[in-house]
Amino acid sequence: MTVAQLRVIVDDEISPDESLLTHLERDKRLGVRRLVSRNQRRRQAKKSQRQRASHLRALDEGYWSNKIENLVGVDEVGRGCIAGPVVAAAVALPPGFELDELDDSKNLNPLQRKYCSEVIHECALAIGIGYVNADQIDELNILQAALLAMRKAVRKLGLAPEKILIDGMDLPETGFEEEAVVHGDSRSISIAAASVVAKVHRDTVMAQFATKYPQYGFEENKGYGTAAHVEALRKNGPTILHRRSFAPVSTWQSTG
Repeated sequence: MTVAQLRVIVDDEISPDESLLTHLERDKRLGVRRLVSRNQRRRQAKKSQRQRASHLRALDEGYWSNKIENLVGVDEVGRGCIAGPVVAAAVALPPGFELDELDDSKNLNPLQRKYCSEVIHECALAIGIGYVNADQIDELNILQAALLAMRKAVRKLGLAPEKILIDGMDLPETGFEEEAVVHGDSRSISIAAASVVAKVHRDTVMAQFATKYPQYGFEENKGYGTAAHVEALRKNGPTILHRRSFAPVSTWQSTG
């Protein structure tokens, strides 16, 4: 067979026959050896992805196996921004939910996050979104604002959680049993789902704000203090979206 014909077989989404791959490993053609090498890298990547996904599900599966069905993951995004809201998501996944592509939102690119968010929205038992705007962040401080956003997300779920898993911190005043999970977005599929949903939601909100305040590049920086964003802030001053208790926003505000 020609290299082009073999490429169709080896690059097919369905794994090629093992005996064929073994035979091709002995093929002396450079193009064939490259095909085999690429297939091996893809297979190893897929194996690593499955292993990571299995690790991500382990904590949640322990609760599901103990008949805790309304297990809720909670996470927030936007704490480190100088503009825009802090957004939290609470997600209740169906017991046994699997999504190998899912990971901590920081480890995924925008297309991967969008895909995972769409699957989560389609399959989740319930999703709640909570956010706190810049003026409230300035009033409360960022930690209290993040906690408030998470409590809002839980209240908007529409179901009563049997257990709440939260990324890295306690969440008082929910009235439900909870567990703080250190590095939870890489240890719990429910928390990872919440991190992705919150990130996609917040990025969408910031892209919408970009049409109103085009000079700040919110569609690119999403409110984080990039060099271009800070320069735009220096030239134009803060908007109502900017957190005036945060540096360097407070600097430009105090100097006019």
